[in-house]
Amino acid sequence: MDLPNGSASMQDGLQELGRIFRGTISLPGQASFDVASMLWSKSATKPPTDQPAVVFTVRGTADVAAALKFAQDYKLEVAVKSGGHCPRNSCWPDGGAVIDLSLMRSVYVDPIACTAVADGGCLLDDIDNETRLHNLMVPLGHAPVTGMGLAVNGGFGVASKVYGATCDHIVAIQLVTASGKVVTADADHHPDLFWALRGAGSAFGVITKLTFRLNPIPATFYGGAFLWADDPQHNNFRTIARFVRDHVIPNPLLSLQVIRASPPDRGPILLSMVMYFGDDPVEEKAAVLQPMRDLAPLHDTVGKETYAEVQTTLMPMFGPAPPHYEYATLTMFSLDQVTDELIDTVTSELIDQAPLDKLPMTMFLFDSLSGEALKRSTSPVGVSQADAFVGVIVGWLEAEHNAAGVAFGQHCKQVLARCHGTADAYSNMLPNDNGSDAALAKRVGAEANLKRLRELKQQWDPTRVFVNTPFRQL
Repeated sequence: MDLPNGSASMQDGLQELGRIFRGTISLPGQASFDVASMLWSKSATKPPTDQPAVVFTVRGTADVAAALKFAQDYKLEVAVKSGGHCPRNSCWPDGGAVIDLSLMRSVYVDPIACTAVADGGCLLDDIDNETRLHNLMVPLGHAPVTGMGLAVNGGFGVASKVYGATCDHIVAIQLVTASGKVVTADADHHPDLFWALRGAGSAFGVITKLTFRLNPIPATFYGGAFLWADDPQHNNFRTIARFVRDHVIPNPLLSLQVIRASPPDRGPILLSMVMYFGDDPVEEKAAVLQPMRDLAPLHDTVGKETYAEVQTTLMPMFGPAPPHYEYATLTMFSLDQVTDELIDTVTSELIDQAPLDKLPMTMFLFDSLSGEALKRSTSPVGVSQADAFVGVIVGWLEAEHNAAGVAFGQHCKQVLARCHGTADAYSNMLPNDNGSDAALAKRVGAEANLKRLRELKQQWDPTRVFVNTPFRQL
């Protein structure tokens, strides 16, 4: 094995490591490196020549500990790749070591204890696929191809309004710390670390197993998806957004959002994923949603799908996505800020101004973030601070459009900030240019949370091994 510009001692170290390593060690120029280097999204702000010196595709916790020790012995910057969708590409350090968890995707469900143990490389769909067999669920994100970074950096999706954030369902975490120690944190063991891991977990170690508390899926679940064509004046978008404001946010049992996308095979579309919980009769739930049906959807499965089927709604949109570039921004709003003016601003200054000829994979989201379960969260993430959010995932295919993509992403952020929302408060939807301590304090809920997290960072990662995370400033 040869490392680029590597010393003989490092090459010898890889040879020695290979005797105990059960996974794959990939170096630039090898066929396995080309496979290991496949990313969901490329970085628009890093040079295209950036690449790590080595990728450790691990098969278990012992591999993680060995790879982490090697990286520190040879002073290689470390990043963790869990294998899922993420707008923020922070898992590709130039000249460093990537610990790739994407082969660790086992899920064990205990239907008696109502828990699921998931490997650190699992995707959301891996968990939904196993828990549905027992009519159980944990609230996860919107996109089934997202990895476990969603859970340890917060996590909310369609069911979160009723059931809360993903991180609040974590009851135990196994991780490898910067010192190479394997630790299990829960309410009784390392409780301070456990608090930090449920929201800022990526900053404290390589997480190899997560145990989730599961919820029974109620027999009265009513859900599915609506699909509409987007009209040139965006009247349907405005109507659905107002419906979210007037009827979804105040209803503690109904979740519905509007997603605007432009898939090449359909043209501009509007999509809503619907989950309606509670014991109200089907007829009453259908009556509440009748205004959505009055908009003549092209596709209507609401009331006909299971919880697991609703969770896979976006799979056709996310699953086959080619390698591309992304810039994401998300701004949160209180209910009194969700005015007609805000909705008009989103359509006229964001949707209408998107240069989709250059940025064809761009998506706009207008969603409810209300719900008592979210507001009760004590985890160090910003999901409990708002009633709604507007998110923009700017996406494009060619590096020549990087400047246009970043510029439009920054334009979206500036426009939404002008509407007095709280920008960049959610860790899983950050661009690479997150900055100040004030912004970080918002992201973790309070100055007191930031102080506590920094104390724990000093305790568990004093040499700052884990900095390629949304919590780089800790």
